[in-house]
Amino acid sequence: MNDLSYKKVMIKLSFLYIIAVLLISSPAIAEVSFQYSGIAGVHLSDGKTSLFFDPVFSRPNIFEILAGNEFKIDNKMIHRELKKLNIQKLDAIFIGHTHPDHALDMHIIQKEVGGVIYGSRTTVNIALSLNIKKENTQIFSDDSKYQVGDFSIRVLKSKHGKIFGIYKFRDGEILTPLKRSLTLSDYVMGGSYSFYISHPEGDFLIHQSSRATKNVTKMIRGKKLKAVFQGIANRKSSKSLYDEIINIPKSVDLIVPIHHDNFLLDMNEKDMEYLWFVNVQDFLEESKRHSQKVLLPKYRKIYKL
Repeated sequence: MNDLSYKKVMIKLSFLYIIAVLLISSPAIAEVSFQYSGIAGVHLSDGKTSLFFDPVFSRPNIFEILAGNEFKIDNKMIHRELKKLNIQKLDAIFIGHTHPDHALDMHIIQKEVGGVIYGSRTTVNIALSLNIKKENTQIFSDDSKYQVGDFSIRVLKSKHGKIFGIYKFRDGEILTPLKRSLTLSDYVMGGSYSFYISHPEGDFLIHQSSRATKNVTKMIRGKKLKAVFQGIANRKSSKSLYDEIINIPKSVDLIVPIHHDNFLLDMNEKDMEYLWFVNVQDFLEESKRHSQKVLLPKYRKIYKL
Protein backbone atom coordinates (compact mmCIF):
# COMPACT_ATOMS: atom_id res chain seq x y z
CA MET A 1 0.00 0.00 0.00
CA ASN A 2 1.44 3.35 -1.04
CA ASP A 3 1.37 6.45 1.16
CA LEU A 4 -1.66 7.97 -0.61
CA SER A 5 -3.77 4.84 -0.23
CA TYR A 6 -2.72 4.54 3.42
CA LYS A 7 -3.77 8.14 4.11
CA LYS A 8 -7.16 7.56 2.46
CA VAL A 9 -7.78 4.45 4.57
CA MET A 10 -6.80 6.29 7.77
CA ILE A 11 -9.07 9.23 6.93
CA LYS A 12 -12.00 6.85 6.39
CA LEU A 13 -11.28 4.99 9.65
CA SER A 14 -11.00 8.27 11.55
CA PHE A 15 -14.31 9.44 10.09
CA LEU A 16 -16.03 6.18 11.09
CA TYR A 17 -14.54 6.43 14.58
CA ILE A 18 -15.90 9.97 15.04
CA ILE A 19 -19.36 8.87 13.86
CA ALA A 20 -19.32 5.92 16.30
CA VAL A 21 -18.29 8.14 19.21
CA LEU A 22 -21.06 10.63 18.41
CA LEU A 23 -23.67 7.88 18.24
CA ILE A 24 -22.55 6.34 21.51
CA SER A 25 -22.34 9.67 23.35
CA SER A 26 -25.61 11.10 22.01
CA PRO A 27 -28.31 10.73 24.67
CA ALA A 28 -31.17 8.49 23.57
CA ILE A 29 -34.66 9.95 23.87
CA ALA A 30 -36.33 8.11 26.72
CA GLU A 31 -39.64 6.40 25.99
CA VAL A 32 -42.57 7.72 28.01
CA SER A 33 -44.82 5.27 29.83
CA PHE A 34 -47.78 5.63 32.17
CA GLN A 35 -49.59 3.75 34.89
CA TYR A 36 -53.13 4.29 36.10
CA SER A 37 -53.39 4.15 39.89
CA GLY A 38 -57.14 4.65 40.15
CA ILE A 39 -59.53 7.64 40.30
CA ALA A 40 -57.60 10.43 38.47
CA GLY A 41 -54.14 9.11 39.30
CA VAL A 42 -51.65 9.04 36.40
CA HIS A 43 -47.99 8.15 36.89
CA LEU A 44 -45.80 9.35 33.98
CA SER A 45 -42.17 8.30 33.58
CA ASP A 46 -39.48 8.37 30.92
CA GLY A 47 -37.14 6.15 32.90
CA LYS A 48 -35.25 9.15 34.28
CA THR A 49 -37.98 11.41 35.63
CA SER A 50 -41.11 10.34 37.48
CA LEU A 51 -44.26 12.47 37.82
CA PHE A 52 -47.45 11.54 39.66
CA PHE A 53 -50.68 13.42 38.98
CA ASP A 54 -53.44 13.25 41.62
CA PRO A 55 -52.16 10.14 43.41
CA VAL A 56 -54.74 8.79 45.90
CA PHE A 57 -55.11 5.24 47.21
CA SER A 58 -57.34 5.89 50.25
CA ARG A 59 -61.06 5.54 49.61
CA PRO A 60 -63.40 6.99 52.21
CA ASN A 61 -66.95 5.79 51.62
CA ILE A 62 -69.80 8.10 50.71
CA PHE A 63 -70.99 8.44 54.30
CA GLU A 64 -67.50 9.42 55.50
CA ILE A 65 -67.17 11.95 52.67
CA LEU A 66 -70.52 13.57 53.44
CA ALA A 67 -69.91 13.61 57.21
CA GLY A 68 -66.56 15.29 56.62
CA ASN A 69 -64.95 14.03 59.83
CA GLU A 70 -61.35 12.97 60.47
CA PHE A 71 -60.21 10.02 58.35
CA LYS A 72 -57.41 7.69 59.37
CA ILE A 73 -55.11 6.98 56.43
CA ASP A 74 -53.59 3.50 56.26
CA ASN A 75 -49.89 4.28 55.75
CA LYS A 76 -49.00 0.61 55.28
CA MET A 77 -51.56 0.31 52.48
CA ILE A 78 -50.03 3.31 50.69
CA HIS A 79 -46.56 1.76 51.06
CA ARG A 80 -47.89 -1.46 49.49
CA GLU A 81 -49.52 0.40 46.61
CA LEU A 82 -46.34 2.33 45.79
CA LYS A 83 -44.42 -0.94 45.89
CA LYS A 84 -46.93 -2.58 43.51
CA LEU A 85 -46.44 0.35 41.13
CA ASN A 86 -42.67 -0.02 41.59
CA ILE A 87 -42.39 3.68 42.45
CA GLN A 88 -39.25 4.17 44.50
CA LYS A 89 -38.70 7.87 43.82
CA LEU A 90 -40.82 10.75 42.55
CA ASP A 91 -39.59 14.03 41.14
CA ALA A 92 -42.93 15.82 41.30
CA ILE A 93 -46.51 15.41 42.50
CA PHE A 94 -49.12 17.55 40.71
CA ILE A 95 -52.56 18.03 42.27
CA GLY A 96 -55.41 19.19 40.01
CA HIS A 97 -57.67 20.20 42.91
CA THR A 98 -57.82 19.52 46.60
CA HIS A 99 -60.87 17.30 47.07
CA PRO A 100 -60.05 14.09 48.98
CA ASP A 101 -60.20 11.91 45.86
CA HIS A 102 -57.33 13.95 44.40
CA ALA A 103 -55.22 15.06 47.37
CA LEU A 104 -55.89 12.95 50.46
CA ASP A 105 -52.67 10.89 50.33
CA MET A 106 -50.23 13.40 48.84
CA HIS A 107 -48.33 14.03 52.08
CA ILE A 108 -47.84 10.33 52.85
CA ILE A 109 -46.65 9.68 49.29
CA GLN A 110 -44.27 12.65 49.41
CA LYS A 111 -42.74 11.46 52.68
CA GLU A 112 -42.43 7.93 51.30
CA VAL A 113 -40.87 8.57 47.86
CA GLY A 114 -40.19 12.30 47.68
CA GLY A 115 -41.14 14.80 45.00
CA VAL A 116 -42.14 18.44 45.14
CA ILE A 117 -45.90 18.92 45.62
CA TYR A 118 -47.23 21.36 43.00
CA GLY A 119 -50.72 22.71 43.57
CA SER A 120 -52.99 25.63 44.30
CA ARG A 121 -52.63 27.75 47.43
CA THR A 122 -55.21 25.47 49.05
CA THR A 123 -53.29 22.34 48.11
CA VAL A 124 -50.02 23.72 49.48
CA ASN A 125 -51.62 24.97 52.70
CA ILE A 126 -53.13 21.53 53.27
CA ALA A 127 -49.70 19.97 52.65
CA LEU A 128 -48.05 22.41 55.08
CA SER A 129 -50.75 21.60 57.64
CA LEU A 130 -49.65 17.97 57.33
CA ASN A 131 -46.00 18.83 58.08
CA ILE A 132 -44.65 18.84 54.53
CA LYS A 133 -41.63 21.12 54.40
CA LYS A 134 -42.20 24.38 52.54
CA GLU A 135 -39.24 23.68 50.21
CA ASN A 136 -41.09 20.55 49.06
CA THR A 137 -44.09 22.56 47.86
CA GLN A 138 -44.79 24.94 44.99
CA ILE A 139 -47.91 27.08 44.59
CA PHE A 140 -49.06 27.32 40.98
CA SER A 141 -51.70 29.33 39.17
CA ASP A 142 -53.19 29.41 35.69
CA ASP A 143 -50.50 29.31 32.98
CA SER A 144 -47.65 28.46 35.39
CA LYS A 145 -44.86 26.55 33.62
CA TYR A 146 -42.38 24.08 35.11
CA GLN A 147 -39.52 22.00 33.76
CA VAL A 148 -38.98 18.67 35.52
CA GLY A 149 -36.35 16.60 33.74
CA ASP A 150 -37.33 16.41 30.08
CA PHE A 151 -40.97 17.07 30.95
CA SER A 152 -42.36 20.58 30.50
CA ILE A 153 -45.61 21.05 32.43
CA ARG A 154 -48.02 23.90 31.82
CA VAL A 155 -50.85 24.47 34.30
CA LEU A 156 -54.26 25.32 32.82
CA LYS A 157 -57.25 26.57 34.76
CA SER A 158 -60.11 24.11 34.29
CA LYS A 159 -63.67 23.78 35.51
CA HIS A 160 -65.01 21.27 38.02
CA GLY A 161 -68.44 19.95 37.17
CA LYS A 162 -71.41 20.40 39.50
CA ILE A 163 -73.07 17.38 41.08
CA PHE A 164 -76.26 16.68 39.10
CA GLY A 165 -75.53 19.96 37.35
CA ILE A 166 -76.59 22.08 40.32
CA TYR A 167 -74.28 21.66 43.31
CA LYS A 168 -70.58 22.56 43.44
CA PHE A 169 -69.17 20.19 46.06
CA ARG A 170 -67.04 21.82 48.78
CA ASP A 171 -65.90 24.82 46.82
CA GLY A 172 -63.67 27.36 48.54
CA GLU A 173 -60.05 27.89 49.59
CA ILE A 174 -57.68 27.31 52.50
CA LEU A 175 -55.71 30.56 52.74
CA THR A 176 -53.29 29.62 55.54
CA PRO A 177 -52.01 26.36 57.03
CA LEU A 178 -54.35 24.85 59.63
CA LYS A 179 -52.94 24.30 63.12
CA ARG A 180 -55.15 21.35 64.02
CA SER A 181 -56.01 17.85 62.87
CA LEU A 182 -57.57 17.89 59.42
CA THR A 183 -60.98 16.54 58.54
CA LEU A 184 -62.31 15.46 55.17
CA SER A 185 -64.34 18.67 55.03
CA ASP A 186 -61.07 20.66 55.02
CA TYR A 187 -60.24 19.25 51.57
CA VAL A 188 -62.06 21.96 49.63
CA MET A 189 -61.58 22.42 45.93
CA GLY A 190 -59.23 25.41 45.89
CA GLY A 191 -59.58 25.85 42.14
CA SER A 192 -59.44 23.19 39.43
CA TYR A 193 -56.52 22.70 37.03
CA SER A 194 -55.44 20.54 34.11
CA PHE A 195 -51.93 19.91 32.79
CA TYR A 196 -50.41 20.19 29.32
CA ILE A 197 -47.20 18.18 29.20
CA SER A 198 -44.49 18.38 26.55
CA HIS A 199 -41.63 15.90 26.17
CA PRO A 200 -39.22 15.09 23.32
CA GLU A 201 -41.43 12.01 22.76
CA GLY A 202 -44.59 14.05 22.30
CA ASP A 203 -47.30 16.14 23.96
CA PHE A 204 -49.93 14.98 26.43
CA LEU A 205 -52.95 16.45 28.18
CA ILE A 206 -54.14 15.41 31.63
CA HIS A 207 -57.67 16.76 31.88
CA GLN A 208 -59.50 15.37 34.90
CA SER A 209 -62.47 17.64 34.32
CA SER A 210 -65.28 16.79 31.91
CA ARG A 211 -65.87 20.50 31.25
CA ALA A 212 -64.10 22.68 28.70
CA THR A 213 -62.56 26.06 29.42
CA LYS A 214 -61.28 28.64 26.94
CA ASN A 215 -57.66 28.39 28.03
CA VAL A 216 -57.64 24.58 27.75
CA THR A 217 -59.17 24.64 24.27
CA LYS A 218 -56.84 27.47 23.22
CA MET A 219 -53.83 25.45 24.36
CA ILE A 220 -54.76 22.24 22.54
CA ARG A 221 -56.28 23.72 19.37
CA GLY A 222 -54.47 22.44 16.29
CA LYS A 223 -51.96 20.39 18.33
CA LYS A 224 -50.90 16.80 17.70
CA LEU A 225 -51.26 14.96 21.01
CA LYS A 226 -49.89 11.53 21.75
CA ALA A 227 -52.41 10.98 24.53
CA VAL A 228 -55.23 12.71 26.35
CA PHE A 229 -56.03 11.46 29.84
CA GLN A 230 -59.65 12.49 29.98
CA GLY A 231 -61.94 12.49 33.00
CA ILE A 232 -65.31 11.08 31.98
CA ALA A 233 -67.22 11.30 35.28
CA ASN A 234 -70.03 13.84 35.61
CA ARG A 235 -69.88 14.76 31.92
CA LYS A 236 -72.76 16.50 30.18
CA SER A 237 -72.63 13.85 27.46
CA SER A 238 -70.06 11.83 25.56
CA LYS A 239 -70.82 13.92 22.48
CA SER A 240 -70.06 17.14 24.37
CA LEU A 241 -66.66 15.77 25.43
CA TYR A 242 -65.80 15.25 21.76
CA ASP A 243 -67.29 18.53 20.56
CA GLU A 244 -65.72 20.68 23.28
CA ILE A 245 -62.42 18.93 24.04
CA ILE A 246 -61.31 15.78 22.21
CA ASN A 247 -61.97 17.05 18.66
CA ILE A 248 -60.23 20.39 19.27
CA PRO A 249 -56.62 19.19 18.71
CA LYS A 250 -55.48 18.40 15.16
CA SER A 251 -55.04 14.78 16.20
CA VAL A 252 -55.07 12.59 19.30
CA ASP A 253 -53.28 9.26 19.05
CA LEU A 254 -54.87 7.82 22.19
CA ILE A 255 -57.63 8.66 24.67
CA VAL A 256 -57.19 7.23 28.17
CA PRO A 257 -60.38 7.61 30.25
CA ILE A 258 -59.75 8.45 33.92
CA HIS A 259 -61.92 9.29 36.92
CA HIS A 260 -64.33 6.55 35.90
CA ASP A 261 -63.73 3.95 38.61
CA ASN A 262 -65.77 4.11 41.80
CA PHE A 263 -63.61 5.94 44.35
CA LEU A 264 -66.31 5.45 47.00
CA LEU A 265 -65.70 1.70 47.05
CA ASP A 266 -62.59 -0.31 47.85
CA MET A 267 -60.45 -1.02 44.81
CA ASN A 268 -61.55 -4.21 43.07
CA GLU A 269 -58.36 -5.81 41.76
CA LYS A 270 -60.00 -8.21 39.27
CA ASP A 271 -63.05 -6.35 38.02
CA MET A 272 -62.96 -2.55 38.10
CA GLU A 273 -66.09 -1.03 39.61
CA TYR A 274 -67.21 1.98 37.60
CA LEU A 275 -68.52 5.12 39.24
CA TRP A 276 -72.31 5.25 39.39
CA PHE A 277 -73.92 6.88 36.34
CA VAL A 278 -70.59 7.23 34.50
CA ASN A 279 -71.74 4.99 31.57
CA VAL A 280 -68.36 3.95 30.20
CA GLN A 281 -69.95 2.00 27.36
CA ASP A 282 -71.65 5.12 26.01
CA PHE A 283 -68.27 6.89 25.88
CA LEU A 284 -66.71 3.93 24.06
CA GLU A 285 -69.53 3.93 21.50
CA GLU A 286 -69.13 7.67 20.91
CA SER A 287 -65.39 7.14 20.46
CA LYS A 288 -66.09 4.44 17.90
CA ARG A 289 -68.27 6.87 15.94
CA HIS A 290 -65.25 9.21 15.81
CA SER A 291 -62.84 6.37 14.93
CA GLN A 292 -60.85 7.38 18.00
CA LYS A 293 -58.46 4.92 19.62
CA VAL A 294 -59.28 4.47 23.31
CA LEU A 295 -57.48 2.54 26.03
CA LEU A 296 -59.36 1.63 29.20
CA PRO A 297 -56.44 1.29 31.60
CA LYS A 298 -56.04 -1.44 34.16
CA TYR A 299 -54.75 -0.65 37.61
CA ARG A 300 -50.94 -0.40 37.82
CA LYS A 301 -50.17 -1.87 34.37
CA ILE A 302 -47.33 -0.12 32.54
CA TYR A 303 -48.33 1.23 29.11
CA LYS A 304 -45.85 2.63 26.60
CA LEU A 305 -46.88 5.83 24.87
